[in-house]
Amino acid sequence: MIPGDGGSQIDAKLDKAEVPHYFCDKKTDEYFNLWLNLALLVPFVIDCWIDNMKLVYDNTTRTTSNSIGVETQVPGLGNTSTVEYVDPSRVPVSGYFNNLVAQLVKFGYERGVTLRGAPYDFRKAPNELSDYLDQVKALVQDTYEKNNKTKAILLCHSMGCPTMLYLLNSQTQRWKDKYVKSLVTLAGPWGGAVKSLKAFASGDNFGVVVVPSLTIREDERTFPSLAYLLPSDKVWEADEVLMESTLRNYTVSNYRDFFEDINYMTGYNMWLDVRNLTYNMTPPGVEVHCLHGHGLDTMHKLVYNKGKFPDSQPHVVYGDGDGTVNVKSLNACLQWKGKQKQNVFHQSYVNSDHMLIMSDPRVLYIITTDPNRQNPIRVNGWTYPFHWLQIIAWIFYLLMSLICFTFIVPTLPNTTIRCVVLGIKVFLFIVHFITHVFAVTINPVDNNVAEKLDASRDRPKFDRSKHSHVIENQFCYICETTVGSKSKHCSLCNKCVSEFDHHCKWLNNCVGGKNYRWFIYCVVSALLGSVVIFINCLVLTIAYFSADSWLYQCMGLSTYEFVVNHRKDKPKKSLMSGMLNDSERNKLVNYLTRLQKLMAIVVCTKKRVKPSDIADINSPNHMKRSKDQQFIESVVKDVTNGENGETFEISDVMKSIENSNNEMKAKNETMFSPQKSGQQIERQLNELNKNNEKFVKKINPEIDTTTASPKAKTSPEAGVVSDGSDGVAKSEPIFKPLNESLDDSGRTSRLSFVNKSDFIVPSVWSESGFASIPSNQLYIRYNTYKQNDNNVRLNRLHRKRQQINHEMNANNDNTNTITTNA
Repeated sequence: MIPGDGGSQIDAKLDKAEVPHYFCDKKTDEYFNLWLNLALLVPFVIDCWIDNMKLVYDNTTRTTSNSIGVETQVPGLGNTSTVEYVDPSRVPVSGYFNNLVAQLVKFGYERGVTLRGAPYDFRKAPNELSDYLDQVKALVQDTYEKNNKTKAILLCHSMGCPTMLYLLNSQTQRWKDKYVKSLVTLAGPWGGAVKSLKAFASGDNFGVVVVPSLTIREDERTFPSLAYLLPSDKVWEADEVLMESTLRNYTVSNYRDFFEDINYMTGYNMWLDVRNLTYNMTPPGVEVHCLHGHGLDTMHKLVYNKGKFPDSQPHVVYGDGDGTVNVKSLNACLQWKGKQKQNVFHQSYVNSDHMLIMSDPRVLYIITTDPNRQNPIRVNGWTYPFHWLQIIAWIFYLLMSLICFTFIVPTLPNTTIRCVVLGIKVFLFIVHFITHVFAVTINPVDNNVAEKLDASRDRPKFDRSKHSHVIENQFCYICETTVGSKSKHCSLCNKCVSEFDHHCKWLNNCVGGKNYRWFIYCVVSALLGSVVIFINCLVLTIAYFSADSWLYQCMGLSTYEFVVNHRKDKPKKSLMSGMLNDSERNKLVNYLTRLQKLMAIVVCTKKRVKPSDIADINSPNHMKRSKDQQFIESVVKDVTNGENGETFEISDVMKSIENSNNEMKAKNETMFSPQKSGQQIERQLNELNKNNEKFVKKINPEIDTTTASPKAKTSPEAGVVSDGSDGVAKSEPIFKPLNESLDDSGRTSRLSFVNKSDFIVPSVWSESGFASIPSNQLYIRYNTYKQNDNNVRLNRLHRKRQQINHEMNANNDNTNTITTNA
């Protein structure tokens, strides 16, 4: 990074014999900051600063030097600290390269390694900076070696740009090809500026309001750098007036008259020394990126009133520029186009100030982007790099396919419904996949552009200074061919698209006339597929909160209560809690869960089950069967009555039992109406008794139903019956098979149920382990449990009958009393 005029810190050390004021320092032991030091620019003190800052011109050597007793140095070569802030105190007003450096650091650059500053004594012109230029050359070579032989980029601002041009013109082409990648110029005054002419005439404080322009003029006139930046006749016309006064008008062709009139011929001699340093604008021989602003009021001509030249401030006539340098001088870099084999890129930014261009985000983008290649030509959506939205679309498609066909569809209750929904979803998923691929693959490029399309060829950069639009009169200046009337140039794909609609980031491809139909199909199929999945999920959600729905049967569950009680955060309190320890209870639940899932498959699919079908249910690798496999086989064998190899559908049995239960439930509900008379309740009870006895005998004629008489009172606890005298009686089983021993050893066993309404998961637990349930008792135990609940209902009806009889007797007594009184 090479700063411009006034962009470097200067330190000084004094050993003087005379000073302008008594309070000025004559001698200092160490170097102190001379520029920029805002504390030295206050009134009166500024005289001391001017005396230390000015140069002395030697007509013999044609060079300048410091005043007698003043020694100066420029700190910070190779670092960025002295160019980030011109004032060492780093006050915001002295910020220079600070914003630019901060942004480059975010892009991975490192101060002192890949970012290096090259400050210099800006008071002098390049012809007196030979030592400095040698140091810059060595700095470029050192940076090249320290960064894996990576070429350096010379980034310069203002006067630093023609200074670097002077350096490159003095180097061999071999050296430039090896060490320099490009020259990036920011607001380079290639042809000078009118502002420098004003500094010689009346002084210029360059925006520092506390410094009087006439006061600082004495100092500025001694700087050869300002003579180097006077307007050049290579840019300005010879008769173009730059300054008007009562004496004469001044142009680029009468500088001698100008310096004679201001009585400073030393300035003219300095101009003669520096005028030809970069006068011919010889191309630098490296890639150039010329960046600058325009559209701001800039000094174009100076007008002095009568008798006020040059010791007063002139009236300024403004023209176009960046606020400091005239636009014609900024555009002088365009002279190099076609004069060197390296590319010359030019970009002008409206309303970009001479100093603020250092932090302009548009400039930062150009600096951090390789402009050698414009946006690569995208053939279709498969051209690298992929857009992140395109990747998300494919991931979402695969994820939805997995969820839909693995989890959602298999939970549907009916085979016909499942097949229909599966067919619809498969059709939509396939259609969306095909249309998506076609929409991504088809290249919607204009036919004329397709004939000369070459993705490997660099496209020319569009120059808005020559053309206002990319396509004019149906000719594309980037594609360099005639295109259709409805074609537009896509900046992302860098090609003209026929009947351009938009650039779809989800497809990473343009949508035009050639692929618009496939794009519509893709969107519609995605929308319909989403609607079908949403409806499916909505049905599943409703079924989840419906007790005893098909969802829980297909998932191996029986009721909503079973699901809630078996959640990890809400463990179930089952009937086994008092009989088993934790390990035994967990083992039992594990067995019952496996059996439950097996039976659920049978119910949902109506599959005819044989013992051979589930021989390897827990052994996918056909390993040796374990005890739990043998247990499951034995249970399935009993359940399917497989002694002779016969099979039957369990769903039929379940349907028969469910119909019987529904019939009994309907009859029971009709008996709870308080409007019925005592005689009607009596008849209903008798009818219920007869139906109940027939139901039990139908299941197993061996069951004794005498204990189920409606005259007995049943306690709320299952398995306990009383004689009806006082509500508390001897405890005995309602059905003896409930507590009878079912194993050969004669040891006591208990029948346990995971859930009262679950006919699938009964099991027998004994000290020796699990015993299979004979098929002729499996449904008996289920109906036994149901019969227990029915007896409870019968007892309630019996008590209701007694209550009604009591009320009827009371009514009769009241009637008799009324009759007697009457």
